[in-house]
Amino acid sequence: MCSPASAAARTTIQGASMTTPKPLTLTGTFDDAGAIPPPAEGVVEKVIVIGAGIAGLTAANALRHAGVDVVVLEARDRIGGRLWTTRIGGVTVDLGGSWIHHPIGNPLTAWADHLGLERFSGDPGMPLVWDRATRARVDDADVVRLDLWSEERFPAFLDAHFAAGGQDMSTLEAAEAYVAAEDLPARDRTLTMQALRASAEGEGGHYAENVSARWLHDFTEFGGPNLGPMAVGGYRSLLAPLAEGLDITLGFEVASLAQDGDGVTVTATDGRTVTGSHVVCTVPLGVVRAGHIDFDPPLPDATSAAMAANTFSSMEKVVLVFAEPFWRETGHRCFFVLPDDPDEAASVFWDYLDGYDNAALVCTVFRSADQHTVDVSDDEAVAWVRDGLAEVLGRDIPPHVDRAVTRWRDDPYALGSYAHLEPGRTAADIEAWSAPHRRILFAGEHTDVPRLGMADAAMTSGVREAKRLLRRPQVEIGRLGR
Repeated sequence: MCSPASAAARTTIQGASMTTPKPLTLTGTFDDAGAIPPPAEGVVEKVIVIGAGIAGLTAANALRHAGVDVVVLEARDRIGGRLWTTRIGGVTVDLGGSWIHHPIGNPLTAWADHLGLERFSGDPGMPLVWDRATRARVDDADVVRLDLWSEERFPAFLDAHFAAGGQDMSTLEAAEAYVAAEDLPARDRTLTMQALRASAEGEGGHYAENVSARWLHDFTEFGGPNLGPMAVGGYRSLLAPLAEGLDITLGFEVASLAQDGDGVTVTATDGRTVTGSHVVCTVPLGVVRAGHIDFDPPLPDATSAAMAANTFSSMEKVVLVFAEPFWRETGHRCFFVLPDDPDEAASVFWDYLDGYDNAALVCTVFRSADQHTVDVSDDEAVAWVRDGLAEVLGRDIPPHVDRAVTRWRDDPYALGSYAHLEPGRTAADIEAWSAPHRRILFAGEHTDVPRLGMADAAMTSGVREAKRLLRRPQVEIGRLGR
């Protein structure tokens, strides 16, 4: 996941120690340091937050700390949204977001510090790479070269292209131009393209041909590694304290939002209604774009056009839990399987060694390979993953004790994993669909330009909308139940 840089919503942290009982103060900026986002219509009395993911929980928590009447409506039977920590075979696993990407200056880092939450390194080190086309392991020296080409030289190629005034293009087109410029041998070209495709689809959650090259590697907002720390206990450890003390209604699937001069009425698919002065809608872009919520009056044409023109797709996971971590005998915590189809991204196996209390491997499946897991049965998806694991390890795989297969692309409350910009789109598109619609405000990772697609972007967007409603340059979050 990566994000474009822009002058839109930001969050910076004002000091709070791990031991202080006071809430954590978050100071946002909007265009200029200390500025407050333009107001929504009407006097703030009761705010309805739709969605109990990190964006909704952050906004609701901040508003409650300011004394505002808030209710959170969530369609699922759990909080977290696409940050979904669960137990599989006795093992704690994040089926959605996992890492705190680029942790330096990140509000998630400050929140984890405030909670005194233990984290472990998410950097898996050198991967073991298997090439299915040649049925051979890729030498470590070649893996180092692949990493150099895909993670250092390709971003430098993009920087030089755009610094020289080059036009935006898809990441696939950029990768093809880069590989041609490097004049690599035929097999190296194929391996590099597969590595670049996996990187692009991991960042953008869509086919490499649908992901803007201009925004692909722009990590200027925060510092530190992309694969930063992971929270012990998963993302649930960060979310549960935000939810403490909030009025949250689960199983409330929103069908319509109707507003007039007095407020907003939220109607569920089962006919229940809730009224308030304002709504903060954190529903994922895929669901809003699909028209699953009726807006009365309708969303502005500019908002609908911006939503329709941008990327929202998926990255899936297949989790296998075993009795013993037999793969650790290799000395590796990460395994790449390069497919025999050159137009398909690599699949990647991760061993979150330090944070899980049993033996689990998580296989990430990118958009160009999700036909192996999304459009088939669980048994077929697991068999495909096991075959890849057997090849990369060169051994028979023992029976697993449990498994899980995600299908975020088909999840009715998500319809994808995270957003990214398509070629030719700009920050103005994000700003168009994140602008308030009279008394309805929008938050979520898809509304934050500099960190589009990130969990911290969702948190930042919740701060932004709380600031907008409170008319304050900063907000406080913390445990409400204490």
